[in-house]
Amino acid sequence: MSSAGVIALAPMTEDLAFLPIRFDGSRSAHCFSGSQLQDSILIFLAVPGAPPMPMSVLGTDSIASVKLRIQRFKGFVVTKQRLVLDGHELARNNCPVKDYGLADGNVLHLVIRLADLRVINIETASGKKFQFQVDQTRNVKYLKSKLAVEGDEDLDSLEDDDKLEYEGEVLEDHQLIADISNKDDAVIHLFIRKPAKHQLVASLLLSSNQLWLTGR
Repeated sequence: MSSAGVIALAPMTEDLAFLPIRFDGSRSAHCFSGSQLQDSILIFLAVPGAPPMPMSVLGTDSIASVKLRIQRFKGFVVTKQRLVLDGHELARNNCPVKDYGLADGNVLHLVIRLADLRVINIETASGKKFQFQVDQTRNVKYLKSKLAVEGDEDLDSLEDDDKLEYEGEVLEDHQLIADISNKDDAVIHLFIRKPAKHQLVASLLLSSNQLWLTGR
């Protein structure tokens, strides 16, 4: 598979939702029966230089179902994903993973087209810094949810009534990230309306394929 125009990405943090239920009584998002346990395969979603993400799948799981789980837990849209094993793309979405010879310990690479991805670096008013990737086909509401989950105490209570503004215009939740600005180096002023002591005024800087959010 040609690597032109693509970038390989590993998930930024571990997500226990990729792991099956453990039989010591603790729970996670996927529960395997005894027969399923025999068919389960522990693989790793990773790229060189990044920590691998353990992910338990069934041999009968389709490639499409694996991509759907990645979308659900990591936010990468199914249609933008490419899964690569030993240099070969797992391109047949309806094919069970066992038909590709996927086995315990295999490293499965997640590939996202660079043009579809925005790397967002966040620095809050308190000086904390975060980084995550957002598919530019996602909307403003999704961006707000990412800020709420991965931001600090100034951001963890974002509500639907909180608005983001660009050049004095309120951004609606349904607007796509790609449509916020089509100009390089455009500055997006982000206003999150909070009580005075919690109000955060920030700016987003779009440059090439990056967004920078800097609190002040």
